[in-house]
Amino acid sequence: MLRDLRVRALMDSPTSFGDTHEQAIARPDSFWQERAARNALGRQDTCYVAVTGDRWLGMLSGYYPGPEREVATLVGLWVDPAARGMNLGARLFDALGDWAREQGSDRMQLWVTAINDAAIALYRRIGFVEVDERRPLASDPSLDTILFVRKL
Repeated sequence: MLRDLRVRALMDSPTSFGDTHEQAIARPDSFWQERAARNALGRQDTCYVAVTGDRWLGMLSGYYPGPEREVATLVGLWVDPAARGMNLGARLFDALGDWAREQGSDRMQLWVTAINDAAIALYRRIGFVEVDERRPLASDPSLDTILFVRKL
């Protein structure tokens, strides 16, 4: 299910993620099983999924790139177009914020593609602040990403 959700996200919003649809579908089932198992432990990384009935409608992941826990890095927010406007994105951020606090973090950070106006508006609405730092999007270096940070 995690793989299917990620593939749906990449098909819908290809310029919003650091990997591509082609990369996601090329990964073996073992990759997705290992990722889901790591996420379920919630130590170094985790993924929260918005579910209604048996339909997965959105996701947001968080991780720590190293042993330090001050800043949780959030990646991969996506909400199914049919479920947008239902506040799922903000609720996923609340869940990840709780996880990050439990891990000892005092803030969260994320990178957003500079052309993703809807995501930028959401991040600002829920308390993220733009930091004067940019880098190219890994999946399409012609696009810039912007760093946003939110205190917990």
